[in-house]
Amino acid sequence: MAAFLYRVGRFAFLRRWYVVFLWVAVLGGVFMAASRAPAAPADSTAIPGAEFQNANDLLQRAFHANPNGATAQIVFVAPHGQKITAARYQPVISEVVSTAARSPQVVGAATPPQDGEVSRDGSTAIAEINYPVVPDSLTTATTSALNNAAQLGRNAGLTVEIGGDALNAPASDTGVIYGLAVAVMVLLLTFGSLAAAGLPLLTAGISVGLGLSGIIALGKPLGLSGTTLLLVFRSVLMPLKATIGFVLSLLAGLGALVAVFQWGWLAKILGVPATGPIQSFMPIFMVGIAFGLSMDYEVFLVSRIREAYAHGEQPRPAVVSGFGRSGRVVVAAAVIMMAVFAGFVTSSDVLVKMIGFGLAAAILLDAFVVRMTIEARLVAAALARAGPAPSGHRGPGARTPAARGHCRHRHSRASTRKRAGRPGTAWPLGNRAGPSPTRDGCPPGRT
Repeated sequence: MAAFLYRVGRFAFLRRWYVVFLWVAVLGGVFMAASRAPAAPADSTAIPGAEFQNANDLLQRAFHANPNGATAQIVFVAPHGQKITAARYQPVISEVVSTAARSPQVVGAATPPQDGEVSRDGSTAIAEINYPVVPDSLTTATTSALNNAAQLGRNAGLTVEIGGDALNAPASDTGVIYGLAVAVMVLLLTFGSLAAAGLPLLTAGISVGLGLSGIIALGKPLGLSGTTLLLVFRSVLMPLKATIGFVLSLLAGLGALVAVFQWGWLAKILGVPATGPIQSFMPIFMVGIAFGLSMDYEVFLVSRIREAYAHGEQPRPAVVSGFGRSGRVVVAAAVIMMAVFAGFVTSSDVLVKMIGFGLAAAILLDAFVVRMTIEARLVAAALARAGPAPSGHRGPGARTPAARGHCRHRHSRASTRKRAGRPGTAWPLGNRAGPSPTRDGCPPGRT
């Protein structure tokens, strides 16, 4: 695998303009396909006899309401020691509901006596306003009428609050902008160059555009199996260890979600309006995203350790060397993704807030606790148990041209190609390693 990737990288470098033009053509073709893709058919799926379908049909017949439309619950609370069902409060409630229902976007309104939404002690009542459109499509006049109606009830001595999604603030991009700013700063500190920091952002933007266009054109994205690790490391133990570590990170991330959104820990600080059960799809969603990021960190770290061990370093120095070379990259990648997902926590939508917090917590635990703490100990122990470094390679202290710094880049294309495919040494936790040093101790392509 390492030899193959080396050849691919070398091919792309030597023919870089052809590769650039090829990808520009691919990107343009995908954009064109996305722009010409037919509109999605109307979503009129119905399942006769299903309970949710019966409920939707009932709403449509009774209120001419869209089941996916916005709703507003006007909550009335009587003063302490009094009942909302008292005769003097009924005209107030009726006036509030009628004022909120004057908007042309309202398709249904029900007062508490009509739908029975009154608490057992008679102190609280709820009126519901239904709209045919989603919250983002409500006009300013509609939301103003709703707020003015609530103020009428407050002026009459009642405590009136508005629930539902009708007054939900539109999604803000502020958190995403902050996350992008943090990403730029981390990349700049990591690479020390504006050009080097901007290149990952440029390629990421192209990838996002290509991916979104492909989704629009094809209708669904494609993915790769996690068994790629097995091909990279040619080992059963490495993917197994990586997967177990990911499961630990996932469980810890879900535990953090439960603590905040279900138990209420730090709920006020994070702006969680109310606690409740975690959405049922959250574990599936977190597995899909966090697994890919987790395996990236695994490959970054363990591949460097494997490379150091294959080049003659003993188990503990190999781990130190691997972390020294890849640790900064993993830290930068983890901080960037945490900043991006943490930006979602600023959203007023509880679901978006939940997704952002869960993924940020899972990445924090996976990168810094599992990969960079537990991982180091496990890999060092596994290498030590496997025995000393391969005898066919000299250690880092041997007086070879490579150790004395005498390796030089070969500019001969034929010589580099000849050396690139040489088989490597045995990897104690698998079958083969990638490209090995040449006979004089230099990496492939050097002498």
